[in-house]
Amino acid sequence: MRKHGKVTIIFLFIVLMLSCSSTTSSNPSLADQIVGNFIGILQNPTGPTLDYRITITEMNGSRVQIAPAAGNASATFEADLTSQANGGIESIILTSDSDIKEASGTFVASTGRLSYTYHLGGDDDTNLEIFVGDKQ
Repeated sequence: MRKHGKVTIIFLFIVLMLSCSSTTSSNPSLADQIVGNFIGILQNPTGPTLDYRITITEMNGSRVQIAPAAGNASATFEADLTSQANGGIESIILTSDSDIKEASGTFVASTGRLSYTYHLGGDDDTNLEIFVGDKQ
């Protein structure tokens, strides 16, 4: 009976430890890595804007929405995310369905740096919005 009691206590201890373990994934999705607020320089046809803020929100694990944090000086669009390694540096590549460019931008999680170019529409190839900034 004494041996049975120790086994029960050990079993309860293991169950307690497992129930207290973290349920978060050790491999965050691409969207989890990029979601947040960014501040940087926006260049569009009206000129440059310093200390410009954008917000990236998750649509799903591999798609995000990029939008101005306030106002409407920049476009709001969605981008698909893919991972790419180059020289040992992991980058997240942003590609928008509505953009004429193959790859719209890049985010490097290790530095928190985001850069993208987005075509604002029309026939003019120079009708672009360019943002370079850092995750806050």
